[in-house]
Amino acid sequence: MAHCGGKYKVDVASFESLAVPELQVREDTDLFVIDEVGKMELFGSSFFPAVLRVLESNVPVLASVPIPKVGRDIPAAT
Repeated sequence: MAHCGGKYKVDVASFESLAVPELQVREDTDLFVIDEVGKMELFGSSFFPAVLRVLESNVPVLASVPIPKVGRDIPAAT
């Protein structure tokens, strides 16, 4: 199902099927680069927990996180 993020749409299932497997911490991972953790990326249920696992690892992370225009926060971990 496609969700709208302003003038853009995201196919959540396709996005997560590509993005989430890449967010696995492996022995040879030296750095994670994530562009971006934003509104459309958070429509799915698997992406944010995968990002949290990366952030909780010992691997350095370079990521872009947009500043919300109207008080929208990134959800807390559950």
